[in-house]
Amino acid sequence: MLHLLGTLSNKGLQGAIKIHGISNFTFSVLEYVGVSDLLVAEQRRMNSFPPKLLFNVVPVGIVPSRLGATNSPEHNAAISESMVGNTNCLGVVHSAETKAAMSADG
Repeated sequence: MLHLLGTLSNKGLQGAIKIHGISNFTFSVLEYVGVSDLLVAEQRRMNSFPPKLLFNVVPVGIVPSRLGATNSPEHNAAISESMVGNTNCLGVVHSAETKAAMSADG
């Protein structure tokens, strides 16, 4: 749950945790679904709560989703080019497992 307290997480959720304390939150798996059913399940769950109780950035599941999408080699090259000089993650050492997963994503 480290991502909940870091700077890259949902700012509204971080603020609520700061005010109320992490011990006042419960995080649990509501259901297991296949990847193809993920967005429908997310939307169904989001619809079952008043919007003011949700920490989602958008009020609807992301449709169309980029889930499973891949970039063209040209697009990947453009992204790489745009990152030249970016020192944001300088010094980060990835494990062999992480490197393999990143390579597999293409």
